[in-house]
Amino acid sequence: NPCASAANTGQFVAVNSRNNTEGTFQVVEEDGKQYIEFSDDFAVSEGPDLEIILHKDSVVESSIAEEDYVSLAPIESFTGTQRYEVPEGVDLDDYASVAVWCEEFNVTFGYAEL
Repeated sequence: NPCASAANTGQFVAVNSRNNTEGTFQVVEEDGKQYIEFSDDFAVSEGPDLEIILHKDSVVESSIAEEDYVSLAPIESFTGTQRYEVPEGVDLDDYASVAVWCEEFNVTFGYAEL
């Protein structure tokens, strides 16, 4: 949806009952850069080695394949507002969701549709 880019928001859902994920995100554009910005009510279960990723599927499975995602950054905080820059050369149209993912165990904690 080309019109949705300015106010693109999504609601986080948990992949399984063990790992809580809640809150929302929005895509923010500033100075020609795009950011994924989490809401102040964002919260995820604590875990090791959590990363914020973009995934090609709108529903993210518990474990994912290397060719299906791009990592934005290690998670900054398990709760609250935070912002992740979308790297140059990454087109958000190529991805369908934002997810919180544990690299060490290849476990998706939660995701939100882009």
